[in-house]
Amino acid sequence: DSFVDEGDPTVIGDETSFGSESLKDWGLYTQLLYGIAPDWQLGLRYEYSSGDGDNFDSDTVSLTSNQVDPYRDTRQRFSPLISWRLSEYSRLRFQYNLDTTHWLDDDDAHSFWLGYEISFGAHPAHKY
Repeated sequence: DSFVDEGDPTVIGDETSFGSESLKDWGLYTQLLYGIAPDWQLGLRYEYSSGDGDNFDSDTVSLTSNQVDPYRDTRQRFSPLISWRLSEYSRLRFQYNLDTTHWLDDDDAHSFWLGYEISFGAHPAHKY
């Protein structure tokens, strides 16, 4: 929507008007899992997201490219993982993430995740 940045209220005439603009963000992900043994799985996930339109920077009181905004720039994630089903009620997963984006100093971020899932309640369905 359009808006007016009033800037410093003690300075008369420093208002800046911005017209309305539609921002469109979109993304996708896909994941493949492959059972390598009865209780083991290997997986690979790919994620992509992007946005168009400029952002308002309150520090410079101007519109800036969405490529410097960590929430709206073009970014990708590659995530290989390995999963081990400990029992019918629990699973252990180790995952590595490689994030690529323009706003990071090195353009890449690396993270490792260890997850443990426990199922409570009714017995899960058997695999026949």
